[in-house]
Amino acid sequence: MAKRRPRPTATSLNGTQGVGTCDNGNGGTRAYDTETLELDLEGQGLRPLTVSWGRRQGDRVKVGAELAQVICERLDGGGKVVRRLKAQHTGRLEEVVAPDLSGLRRPGTDTGREGPEAKEPEERPLPPPRLVLGKLRYCTHPVLQSGRMCAVCGEVLSEGTGQAQEATRVFVQGGYHVSVSRTEAAFLHRSMAQKLRRARKLNLILDIDLTLLHATIDPRAERLDHQKLEVHAFDIFNQGRILRHWCCLRPHLRTFLSQAHALYVLTIYTHGRRDYAHQVARLLDPDRTLFEDRIVSRDDCPDLHGQKSLQRLFPGGIEMALILDDSPQVWQGEQSRHLLPVLPFKFYTEFEEVNRVAGLAPAPVLGSSAIPPSRPLSPPPSSPPTTTHSSPAPSGVSGKETDAEAGRKGEKTP
Repeated sequence: MAKRRPRPTATSLNGTQGVGTCDNGNGGTRAYDTETLELDLEGQGLRPLTVSWGRRQGDRVKVGAELAQVICERLDGGGKVVRRLKAQHTGRLEEVVAPDLSGLRRPGTDTGREGPEAKEPEERPLPPPRLVLGKLRYCTHPVLQSGRMCAVCGEVLSEGTGQAQEATRVFVQGGYHVSVSRTEAAFLHRSMAQKLRRARKLNLILDIDLTLLHATIDPRAERLDHQKLEVHAFDIFNQGRILRHWCCLRPHLRTFLSQAHALYVLTIYTHGRRDYAHQVARLLDPDRTLFEDRIVSRDDCPDLHGQKSLQRLFPGGIEMALILDDSPQVWQGEQSRHLLPVLPFKFYTEFEEVNRVAGLAPAPVLGSSAIPPSRPLSPPPSSPPTTTHSSPAPSGVSGKETDAEAGRKGEKTP
């Protein structure tokens, strides 16, 4: 029997659940809140006489539904009017109140009896300015899928609602596109910050192409002398055909990732396609201990048009994030202050690169290339690099989007 696929829950990149049950101080939780149902009578010259409920306690109601009718008497003697109580949210009636209104007196009147049997007037209260009739428990819609459907209660919001307008788009585990409310984003930020402080870590965002490795789809790469660097090959199905990718890892990359993992929460953020990003992650982290599911590709943020945004990862604040990238131009505004630019690592200098994004300008040359350019079949150099070589291993598909630039031949690794 096939297992039922669980509904995706919004999860921040540090693994914090996006929908919680902590108290919000108003008798509810982050996902649910409680509203007091009141009828405003202040300044209207009305005295309530009877309350007639059309719903019962525990009923689920939709926004705009009529809950109760209150018959009121005009104090100026103009007869009676009906005031209707309507739901301001979709939710469940948690409490229904039927107040006793028989003891209310009209303002300016005396409640004592007249005549020989008159007694001291009784203190009877005036009509309250706000008549409390019950409580409604409703969802605050902290997480929206597809921009409008609440991931908690399933309600589809109209485009004009406040929740939909205030929502901020964010990337979550599994490649889902969701939006979170400002309240939820603030909670996620506080939760993540506390977790990072306890672990004494920061978030480190890593680009792939020309930062961690250099990749090409040119078949001539298989015949190159890779100078005993670590090179891997994998296949990716793209536009009806299978493309083999050759990836040359930056020298000492695995040592760097192992040491950085002890100090940072690592996240991949690339302009490559999702399948390419996951293949690289599987190559660098086969045990899923470094990145887990913290992988963002251009397929997850198609509306950014060649730019990158930390707000998609950390909607509540970016102050605890650092970036390693060879393309400073894709990080605009305040987030550029969190960037640690690196020299582009280029090996296949004569071949076409993968992941060329339309409209993305070539990365500026910040210095010399990290290692000598690739050479055709030739004997290994007399003093080979210290990194080890691994045989090609099949895997997955597609990559980044910057123009390859020729490196300087014969230069050593800085």
